[in-house]
Amino acid sequence: MIKKTELLQLSSKGITMIELLITIAIIAIISSIAIMNLNTNKTKLKSFVTALTGNINKTKMLAISTAKYMYIEFYNNGYKIIDDNNTVLSLVKNNNIIISSFPTSNKFTFSPLGRTKAGSVIIGYKNCGIKYKITLNDLGRVTTSEIK
Repeated sequence: MIKKTELLQLSSKGITMIELLITIAIIAIISSIAIMNLNTNKTKLKSFVTALTGNINKTKMLAISTAKYMYIEFYNNGYKIIDDNNTVLSLVKNNNIIISSFPTSNKFTFSPLGRTKAGSVIIGYKNCGIKYKITLNDLGRVTTSEIK
């Protein structure tokens, strides 16, 4: 005959199917939240890079149309567009953005003809494994490439 204490010992040796399913469900929920957060960061980074690329092209066109030197000055988490009188025309800042590599003088300079010195800048987003490299050639052409 089986005693009550032996019966309790037999039932506490393993985990039940319900406990296993609950554990798997919790892991799935946590994983899906992490994946959604990572995709959101990638989207925000791509949006910032697209906006910066557009602003580089606009700054080049502004230099040509006003026949003045124009600059895009980079700092750790943003950039500003300034003219040759050092007037800030636009300021873009994002505390989650990391600009880790600057051109030689931390700015792109556009001449009144739209020409510039070649340079590149690397942009990342906090807690996101992807970075983008924005490259500017001597003629002011902008290219972007993803760095993993």
